[in-house]
Amino acid sequence: MQTDTERLMTSKLAHEAKTAEDARADGERWARENAEYVELSRLARVWPEMGTTQSDDAYGAPGVFLRSIARNRDLVDRAAIDGFWTVELGKDRDAEDQYSALYWDAFVEGAIRVHEALPV
Repeated sequence: MQTDTERLMTSKLAHEAKTAEDARADGERWARENAEYVELSRLARVWPEMGTTQSDDAYGAPGVFLRSIARNRDLVDRAAIDGFWTVELGKDRDAEDQYSALYWDAFVEGAIRVHEALPV
């Protein structure tokens, strides 16, 4: 029994590490290629207080992220989330990480890394 649990924990940790690595790279790419400066500035300003996209919000982690960069937060809905996911990021609509706080937290880390590297 312990062997099965250890195997599953190893698999879980590997999945989480890969998800975070991919998400950070996605966040950096989005920041460099698609983000507007004002979006990155908003994100960098609110992230220290937020610290995570984990939420009980109906729109979950991507909703928290999009509201943190949006000028008009009322426009964040499922269509906006799907559009960002499929158009901005080029992801498959059925990808399992679309609503994962682990993914979005690492995505934000990558985006903020680009913002912090901008000249003052």
